[in-house]
Amino acid sequence: MDHGHAAAAAAAHGLYGVRPDIDMLPVGEMSSLQPRGNRLSFAQQRVAVTLWSVFGSPLVLGTSLVRTAPQTLAMVTNKKVIAMARDAVAS
Repeated sequence: MDHGHAAAAAAAHGLYGVRPDIDMLPVGEMSSLQPRGNRLSFAQQRVAVTLWSVFGSPLVLGTSLVRTAPQTLAMVTNKKVIAMARDAVAS
């Protein structure tokens, strides 16, 4: 089951204030010790961040902040995205 299906299934049976934790966000450089890039395009990474935010899943980064590209850093620190995730949890 992929992340989207798992989150949708959890949301369908969720309780008030309980949201799915669908793992770390797959954005940016995926290893701090041995750089291996990311198999997802930037557009796919944006979709992942959006889904995590909509589902109210914790926005946990699995990336090296030292090697994070400016566009990735801008995406994960976007105040609107963070507000959307916060509002999803509050609902």
